[in-house]
Amino acid sequence: MPNSWKWKVVLLLGLLVLSVYLIVPSLFGFIQKREEAATQMTPLPWYVSLFPEKGINLGLDLQGGIYMEFEVDDSNAITNKMDLVISDLKNFYEKEEIKFASASQDTSTHLVKITGLDESAKRPMVITTS
Repeated sequence: MPNSWKWKVVLLLGLLVLSVYLIVPSLFGFIQKREEAATQMTPLPWYVSLFPEKGINLGLDLQGGIYMEFEVDDSNAITNKMDLVISDLKNFYEKEEIKFASASQDTSTHLVKITGLDESAKRPMVITTS
Protein backbone atom coordinates (compact mmCIF):
# COMPACT_ATOMS: atom_id res chain seq x y z
CA MET A 1 0.00 0.00 0.00
CA PRO A 2 1.45 3.41 -0.92
CA ASN A 3 2.37 5.86 1.83
CA SER A 4 -0.37 8.30 0.80
CA TRP A 5 -3.05 5.71 1.65
CA LYS A 6 -1.58 4.76 5.03
CA TRP A 7 -2.26 8.11 6.69
CA LYS A 8 -5.76 8.21 5.15
CA VAL A 9 -6.62 4.80 6.60
CA VAL A 10 -5.20 5.80 10.00
CA LEU A 11 -7.19 9.04 9.92
CA LEU A 12 -10.36 7.20 8.94
CA LEU A 13 -9.94 4.67 11.74
CA GLY A 14 -9.20 7.44 14.24
CA LEU A 15 -12.35 9.31 13.23
CA LEU A 16 -14.37 6.11 13.48
CA VAL A 17 -13.10 5.43 17.02
CA LEU A 18 -13.77 9.05 18.04
CA SER A 19 -17.30 8.86 16.62
CA VAL A 20 -18.09 5.69 18.52
CA TYR A 21 -16.61 7.20 21.70
CA LEU A 22 -18.83 10.28 21.38
CA ILE A 23 -22.03 8.42 20.51
CA VAL A 24 -21.87 5.71 23.21
CA PRO A 25 -23.34 7.95 25.97
CA SER A 26 -26.34 8.74 23.77
CA LEU A 27 -26.96 5.17 22.65
CA PHE A 28 -26.68 3.51 26.05
CA GLY A 29 -28.49 6.14 28.15
CA PHE A 30 -25.57 7.31 30.27
CA ILE A 31 -27.32 10.60 30.99
CA GLN A 32 -30.26 8.79 32.59
CA LYS A 33 -27.85 6.57 34.57
CA ARG A 34 -26.09 9.67 35.90
CA GLU A 35 -29.42 11.26 36.88
CA GLU A 36 -30.60 8.07 38.62
CA ALA A 37 -27.31 7.76 40.50
CA ALA A 38 -27.55 11.39 41.64
CA THR A 39 -31.15 11.07 42.88
CA GLN A 40 -30.64 7.70 44.57
CA MET A 41 -27.20 8.55 45.94
CA THR A 42 -25.64 5.43 44.45
CA PRO A 43 -22.25 5.20 42.76
CA LEU A 44 -22.00 5.17 39.00
CA PRO A 45 -20.71 2.10 37.19
CA TRP A 46 -17.01 2.43 36.44
CA TYR A 47 -17.43 2.54 32.66
CA VAL A 48 -19.76 5.57 32.73
CA SER A 49 -16.98 7.86 33.90
CA LEU A 50 -14.82 6.88 30.89
CA PHE A 51 -17.17 8.59 28.44
CA PRO A 52 -18.22 12.25 28.05
CA GLU A 53 -20.95 13.49 30.40
CA LYS A 54 -22.99 15.06 27.67
CA GLY A 55 -24.42 12.95 24.87
CA ILE A 56 -25.28 14.09 21.38
CA ASN A 57 -28.12 16.60 21.24
CA LEU A 58 -31.01 15.20 19.29
CA GLY A 59 -32.77 17.61 16.98
CA LEU A 60 -36.51 18.17 17.09
CA ASP A 61 -37.06 15.65 14.32
CA LEU A 62 -35.36 12.91 16.37
CA GLN A 63 -37.05 13.92 19.63
CA GLY A 64 -40.50 13.40 18.24
CA GLY A 65 -41.01 15.89 15.48
CA ILE A 66 -42.16 19.44 15.24
CA TYR A 67 -45.46 21.10 14.56
CA MET A 68 -45.64 23.90 12.04
CA GLU A 69 -48.63 25.95 11.02
CA PHE A 70 -48.67 28.05 7.90
CA GLU A 71 -50.99 30.87 7.11
CA VAL A 72 -51.65 32.25 3.64
CA ASP A 73 -52.21 35.94 3.08
CA ASP A 74 -55.24 35.73 0.78
CA SER A 75 -54.94 39.17 -0.78
CA ASN A 76 -51.30 38.67 -1.77
CA ALA A 77 -52.01 35.15 -3.02
CA ILE A 78 -54.82 36.36 -5.27
CA THR A 79 -52.72 39.28 -6.55
CA ASN A 80 -49.83 36.93 -7.35
CA LYS A 81 -52.16 34.47 -9.09
CA MET A 82 -53.66 37.28 -11.16
CA ASP A 83 -50.14 38.34 -12.18
CA LEU A 84 -49.56 34.80 -13.43
CA VAL A 85 -52.85 34.88 -15.35
CA ILE A 86 -51.89 38.19 -16.98
CA SER A 87 -48.49 36.79 -17.93
CA ASP A 88 -50.11 33.69 -19.45
CA LEU A 89 -52.59 35.82 -21.38
CA LYS A 90 -49.83 38.03 -22.76
CA ASN A 91 -47.88 34.96 -23.87
CA PHE A 92 -50.97 33.48 -25.49
CA TYR A 93 -51.81 36.69 -27.36
CA GLU A 94 -48.24 37.08 -28.58
CA LYS A 95 -48.14 33.45 -29.70
CA GLU A 96 -51.44 33.78 -31.56
CA GLU A 97 -50.32 37.16 -32.94
CA ILE A 98 -53.31 38.97 -31.44
CA LYS A 99 -52.53 42.65 -31.04
CA PHE A 100 -53.33 44.19 -27.69
CA ALA A 101 -52.34 47.42 -26.00
CA SER A 102 -52.02 46.34 -22.38
CA ALA A 103 -53.07 43.88 -19.72
CA SER A 104 -53.39 44.88 -16.08
CA GLN A 105 -55.27 44.00 -12.93
CA ASP A 106 -57.46 45.92 -10.55
CA THR A 107 -56.25 44.82 -7.11
CA SER A 108 -59.36 46.01 -5.29
CA THR A 109 -61.76 43.86 -7.36
CA HIS A 110 -59.22 41.28 -8.60
CA LEU A 111 -60.24 41.71 -12.22
CA VAL A 112 -57.94 41.44 -15.22
CA LYS A 113 -58.34 44.25 -17.75
CA ILE A 114 -57.07 43.65 -21.27
CA THR A 115 -57.07 46.58 -23.62
CA GLY A 116 -56.61 45.74 -27.28
CA LEU A 117 -57.39 46.89 -30.78
CA ASP A 118 -60.40 45.52 -32.66
CA GLU A 119 -59.05 45.10 -36.19
CA SER A 120 -62.39 45.28 -38.01
CA ALA A 121 -63.77 48.44 -36.36
CA LYS A 122 -60.37 50.09 -35.76
CA ARG A 123 -61.48 51.11 -32.30
CA PRO A 124 -60.17 50.17 -28.83
CA MET A 125 -61.68 47.08 -27.29
CA VAL A 126 -61.75 46.35 -23.53
CA ILE A 127 -62.21 42.81 -22.16
CA THR A 128 -62.64 42.39 -18.43
CA THR A 129 -62.52 38.97 -16.80
CA SER A 130 -62.28 37.66 -13.28
